Amino acid sequence: GCGDSEWQPWSSNSALFYELGWKTILIDNNQAYMDYASKLRPEAICICGDALKIDYAALFKSVNAPNVIDYLSVDLDMVWPCVTPNVIALSHFRFQEYDFKFLTMETDFYSEFGIYQKKALQELMKNKKYKLIFEDVGLVYNGTKYLEDWYLNPDYKDDYKIPNILDRYYYQKNPNEILLDLVGKWPL
Repeated sequence: GCGDSEWQPWSSNSALFYELGWKTILIDNNQAYMDYASKLRPEAICICGDALKIDYAALFKSVNAPNVIDYLSVDLDMVWPCVTPNVIALSHFRFQEYDFKFLTMETDFYSEFGIYQKKALQELMKNKKYKLIFEDVGLVYNGTKYLEDWYLNPDYKDDYKIPNILDRYYYQKNPNEILLDLVGKWPL
């Protein structure tokens, strides 16, 4: 995502990839926030709009995105009565036209309505080729908050330098624990 509600567009996964030289697309419905994010990441494509109504195929075509995209992060906040916004947004992606190597999906499982988002995400993904390998990834602040599921596209398993990546499964782990485990197993 672009950042969090604390106006920290530098503290997100897309900020890290931007710093590593990746092309990133940021979408948020708050214009002031997007103006701020675009100052911090001038080469990023910043779009102010409703992520539930965007035509993603048209967006990807307009920015000449490749048909195989390395990473997709879907991180929308739940606002009653819409308790499954990430699933709604993801349902607009044309998986037959665009392939994603790795996906992180926020479920906010720790929250009051997170179970609805998580169940809807599992239902949406069950007939897709993506494999859930990191379930209920959690961050520790004010208690552990399980907030994301991470999916890997098996077609690109050889792009990862992690032996037997498709045989792995992590449940309710902190991202740092996962990375420490995987780094110890990478061939140098």
